[in-house]
Amino acid sequence: MKPRVVITGMGVVAPNAIGLDNFLEAIQQGRSGITFHQKLQDLKFSCCIGGIPSVSEELKSQYLTPLQLRGFDSAGILYGCIAGMDAWKDAGFIIDKNSPTDYDSGMVFGTGTSGIEKFRQSKSKTFGKYRGSANYGKWN
Repeated sequence: MKPRVVITGMGVVAPNAIGLDNFLEAIQQGRSGITFHQKLQDLKFSCCIGGIPSVSEELKSQYLTPLQLRGFDSAGILYGCIAGMDAWKDAGFIIDKNSPTDYDSGMVFGTGTSGIEKFRQSKSKTFGKYRGSANYGKWN
């Protein structure tokens, strides 16, 4: 018999809602979460619409400590942390820093990108060598 995987909990961080109940309501009402993003235009992206979840500083602090958030600049990983912790709770597991590590359980999450911040950093490193060339302004 092949090993089986059982999905016991779910969590959602999506452009139209965060949390299972909010997400269900959003899709039932037909809210997509796709909007114009000034930050994309400021970064000179040719497409400035997208689906970016709205995660406030208050929400971040409900999931991660100030120390964990220090220097944290990958939105995609943040979404995964929030959704993963919600899935863990939804499965009936307890999040307790004093609990031993549970090596028999795991989770899978997906994201479209690690975030605009990481894309911009990688772009700057890759195309920074073109400073002074005619194409430099197209990348910065």
